[in-house]
Amino acid sequence: MRTDSGTGYQAVYRFRDVNLLQVSSNPAENLSGPNLEAEEGETATPIRFRFTRGATAALEVQLPEPEPLSKQSGEPAPAAEDEATLHMLRQIYQDMKIRQAVQVEGQIVETNAAYRGGSTVTITDLDFGRLLQDDQAFRSLVTAQAKTLEDLRRLVGGNPTLRMELQETLRVRFR
Repeated sequence: MRTDSGTGYQAVYRFRDVNLLQVSSNPAENLSGPNLEAEEGETATPIRFRFTRGATAALEVQLPEPEPLSKQSGEPAPAAEDEATLHMLRQIYQDMKIRQAVQVEGQIVETNAAYRGGSTVTITDLDFGRLLQDDQAFRSLVTAQAKTLEDLRRLVGGNPTLRMELQETLRVRFR
């Protein structure tokens, strides 16, 4: 994908046996560089899948519980008053989009997913460009010190620029 302001990519995968698949919930896990390397012995819990064939097939997506935001970084979040930091973050993230979704081959007949469209359920969908248009929402996300899953739900809840599945197991039945 190429735009006037940058280059990115869209990755679409297909698997013969999704039951064997484990997807890292931390994309930076295998990167090296300043502040990117994980603490020794620290690994992210992967996203796992369980598929059952049948007239109505079933797919379960086992999601790791999100870490509290305050535990994800050893450094405190920038203060909302730090305009220089917020300006820098706006420049970095203005064209960034992150989306994780599962598309099944067939019609979904039942799901507990909060975000469903056609044969797709969305795990995470964040459009930073839209988020940056809402100054209060952007400041809330940047300065968040959520300590529990409930705090994270309150942070995400009602914000149309950030959709995140917060259930432990996502269930999809389809034909």
